Amino acid sequence: TLVTMDAYASTDNVAITRYEWKFFYEGDHQFLYGRVVTWRFDLPGEYQVILVVYDGASNHDTDSLV
Repeated sequence: TLVTMDAYASTDNVAITRYEWKFFYEGDHQFLYGRVVTWRFDLPGEYQVILVVYDGASNHDTDSLV
């Protein structure tokens, strides 16, 4: 299944400089970068995806979904 993840709702009072998506798939940690990313999940199951958003002041915040 092709899944597109979009961090469009992320906001900050300083410019956002990086979007980092992390998840564990087929025994490996996967990392994707960008506000909008796409990944093909070929194995059925539930996967926790973690989004870390960084800003220009070196702050970051984390959110996750399954």
